[in-house]
Amino acid sequence: MNILKKTVLAGMMVGVCTSFSFADSLVLTGEVPAISSVSFTPGMHLSDNLQSAILNNFSIGQIQIDNNDPQGFSLTLSSTNGSKLLRSGQTDGTAGNTVGYTVQFTSGTGVLGTDPGATTDPVNFAGVDHTLPLVGSAYVFQFDVDGVGTAARATVAKKYDLTMVLNSALAASHLFNTAAGSEVYTDTITITIANL
Repeated sequence: MNILKKTVLAGMMVGVCTSFSFADSLVLTGEVPAISSVSFTPGMHLSDNLQSAILNNFSIGQIQIDNNDPQGFSLTLSSTNGSKLLRSGQTDGTAGNTVGYTVQFTSGTGVLGTDPGATTDPVNFAGVDHTLPLVGSAYVFQFDVDGVGTAARATVAKKYDLTMVLNSALAASHLFNTAAGSEVYTDTITITIANL
């Protein structure tokens, strides 16, 4: 009887000392969709009192940029009338038919991922008056790291306030209040984003 107990105990000891190792792995994959967009949120409208806006910078809205291209992106600026508000029904730029203007971008919230410090805009982009060329002409700002075509990280919800600066040299009597009554002056600004 004693012998049987010892044999069973020895068998159990062997079973406890023998171990098995199991391994498995989990591969994680995910897709990051390409994002490259610029959107415009209108601000104040020029209304029918353009004269009072001539002497003041006029906020016309805000753009928002989202881009995750590893090389960065560019913005191309242009306008239908080459940075001039054109009087309705007119096709030439003679005196009284146009109001010259420039635009200015002021850096706002969001992440600009194209600079290692994420705070620097391309040279002469923000805080500078821009005269916009006609549509089809290139006025391009490249958003990347030091012009080498790489981005430090994605640009996420980066906002710029857009201000129109009208030509203050114009006399108020130069515009409006013609025999036909109030005049309407228009132009269309186009901002295009492209991956580098």
